[in-house]
Amino acid sequence: KDRFGEPPAPVRRLLEIMRVRALGAEAGAKRIVGGKSGVTVELDTAQQLERGRREALTHAFGKRITFAWKDSPSITYSLENVTDENATITAAQQLLRTLAEV
Repeated sequence: KDRFGEPPAPVRRLLEIMRVRALGAEAGAKRIVGGKSGVTVELDTAQQLERGRREALTHAFGKRITFAWKDSPSITYSLENVTDENATITAAQQLLRTLAEV
Protein backbone atom coordinates (compact mmCIF):
# COMPACT_ATOMS: atom_id res chain seq x y z
CA LYS A 1 0.00 0.00 0.00
CA ASP A 2 2.84 2.39 0.83
CA ARG A 3 4.49 1.74 -2.56
CA PHE A 4 1.63 1.15 -4.96
CA GLY A 5 -1.30 2.93 -3.34
CA GLU A 6 -4.71 1.60 -2.41
CA PRO A 7 -5.43 -1.82 -3.96
CA PRO A 8 -8.19 -1.93 -6.57
CA ALA A 9 -11.68 -3.12 -5.58
CA PRO A 10 -11.27 -6.67 -6.97
CA VAL A 11 -8.10 -7.17 -4.93
CA ARG A 12 -9.77 -5.85 -1.77
CA ARG A 13 -12.69 -8.22 -2.37
CA LEU A 14 -10.32 -11.15 -2.85
CA LEU A 15 -8.58 -10.30 0.43
CA GLU A 16 -11.94 -10.19 2.23
CA ILE A 17 -12.86 -13.59 0.79
CA MET A 18 -9.54 -14.97 2.00
CA ARG A 19 -10.32 -13.60 5.48
CA VAL A 20 -13.67 -15.42 5.39
CA ARG A 21 -11.91 -18.66 4.47
CA ALA A 22 -9.40 -18.23 7.29
CA LEU A 23 -12.19 -17.52 9.80
CA GLY A 24 -14.06 -20.54 8.45
CA ALA A 25 -11.08 -22.81 9.04
CA GLU A 26 -10.78 -21.49 12.59
CA ALA A 27 -14.50 -22.07 13.25
CA GLY A 28 -14.48 -25.61 11.83
CA ALA A 29 -16.35 -24.84 8.61
CA LYS A 30 -16.25 -27.40 5.84
CA ARG A 31 -17.97 -25.17 3.29
CA ILE A 32 -19.16 -21.55 3.16
CA VAL A 33 -21.77 -20.43 0.65
CA GLY A 34 -22.88 -16.83 0.36
CA GLY A 35 -25.45 -15.06 -1.75
CA LYS A 36 -27.88 -12.17 -1.70
CA SER A 37 -30.24 -14.04 0.61
CA GLY A 38 -27.64 -14.95 3.22
CA VAL A 39 -24.69 -17.09 4.24
CA THR A 40 -24.65 -20.82 4.93
CA VAL A 41 -21.80 -22.45 6.83
CA GLU A 42 -21.53 -26.24 6.73
CA LEU A 43 -19.60 -27.70 9.64
CA ASP A 44 -17.35 -30.74 9.93
CA THR A 45 -19.15 -32.47 12.80
CA ALA A 46 -22.48 -32.39 14.57
CA GLN A 47 -20.72 -31.74 17.87
CA GLN A 48 -20.08 -28.22 16.65
CA LEU A 49 -23.82 -27.51 16.85
CA GLU A 50 -24.32 -28.56 20.43
CA ARG A 51 -27.17 -26.95 22.32
CA GLY A 52 -25.16 -24.27 24.17
CA ARG A 53 -23.55 -23.14 20.95
CA ARG A 54 -26.91 -22.96 19.15
CA GLU A 55 -28.37 -20.91 22.00
CA ALA A 56 -25.42 -18.48 21.94
CA LEU A 57 -25.75 -18.03 18.16
CA THR A 58 -29.51 -17.57 18.42
CA HIS A 59 -28.97 -14.97 21.12
CA ALA A 60 -26.44 -13.13 18.94
CA PHE A 61 -28.39 -13.25 15.64
CA GLY A 62 -32.00 -13.80 16.64
CA LYS A 63 -34.47 -15.20 14.14
CA ARG A 64 -32.10 -14.50 11.25
CA ILE A 65 -30.21 -17.71 12.00
CA THR A 66 -31.38 -21.27 11.36
CA PHE A 67 -29.80 -24.67 11.87
CA ALA A 68 -30.01 -27.80 9.73
CA TRP A 69 -28.60 -31.33 9.86
CA LYS A 70 -29.48 -32.59 6.39
CA ASP A 71 -26.22 -33.90 4.88
CA SER A 72 -23.96 -32.21 7.39
CA PRO A 73 -24.66 -29.75 10.20
CA SER A 74 -25.12 -26.23 8.86
CA ILE A 75 -25.97 -22.72 9.98
CA THR A 76 -27.75 -20.22 7.76
CA TYR A 77 -27.65 -16.50 8.47
CA SER A 78 -30.46 -14.89 6.47
CA LEU A 79 -30.06 -11.41 5.04
CA GLU A 80 -32.81 -9.16 3.75
CA ASN A 81 -32.70 -6.61 0.95
CA VAL A 82 -28.99 -6.97 0.25
CA THR A 83 -27.88 -4.52 -2.41
CA ASP A 84 -24.23 -4.22 -1.44
CA GLU A 85 -21.96 -7.13 -2.44
CA ASN A 86 -19.82 -6.57 0.64
CA ALA A 87 -22.79 -7.10 2.98
CA THR A 88 -22.65 -10.86 2.40
CA ILE A 89 -18.93 -10.98 3.12
CA THR A 90 -19.38 -8.86 6.25
CA ALA A 91 -22.21 -11.14 7.42
CA ALA A 92 -20.06 -14.23 6.83
CA GLN A 93 -17.20 -12.71 8.82
CA GLN A 94 -19.55 -11.75 11.66
CA LEU A 95 -21.09 -15.23 11.81
CA LEU A 96 -17.75 -17.03 11.67
CA ARG A 97 -16.17 -14.80 14.33
CA THR A 98 -19.11 -15.44 16.64
CA LEU A 99 -19.02 -19.16 15.90
CA ALA A 100 -15.31 -19.31 16.73
CA GLU A 101 -15.87 -17.45 20.01
CA VAL A 102 -18.70 -19.63 21.35
